[in-house]
Amino acid sequence: MSVTSNRLRRTLTLVLAVAALLLGFAAIRAASAWTAEAAPLVVSPTAAKDIEAKLTAEQARTLELEAQIATMSGQADELTTALRVAQERIVTDGGHADQLAADLAAARERLKKLEAAIKAASAQRTVTVVRTPPPSGGGSTAQVEHETEHEGGGDD
Repeated sequence: MSVTSNRLRRTLTLVLAVAALLLGFAAIRAASAWTAEAAPLVVSPTAAKDIEAKLTAEQARTLELEAQIATMSGQADELTTALRVAQERIVTDGGHADQLAADLAAARERLKKLEAAIKAASAQRTVTVVRTPPPSGGGSTAQVEHETEHEGGGDD
């Protein structure tokens, strides 16, 4: 190989390397332009002060919600207690209702016996009619009837 051919080879290598670098640089520029067109950055990023203000607002909202949850928990506990008391009262009232039903049944039985006794007593009752003669000196011929009632087995 000759010196000229070495120089030519080196020059050609240098030119190809520079061309490759330029081609790579152009490809990178084209890719960045293509990406910028596909997803433009129109909206500017949110400022740190805005983020802090939103954080403070959300923390205040969180505290308010926690207070509401505590209130609701207290109300739920009160309702649970009231429900338990109502259930106990239902059981107690059920017992009273059962006792009243038994008392009513006993009273009805006594009433039936009393009605039967009254019916039997009225069947034994007799009516006696007594006629008296007219008075002897008066001239009135009217008869007077007297009724007396006697109950069988009564207090005469």
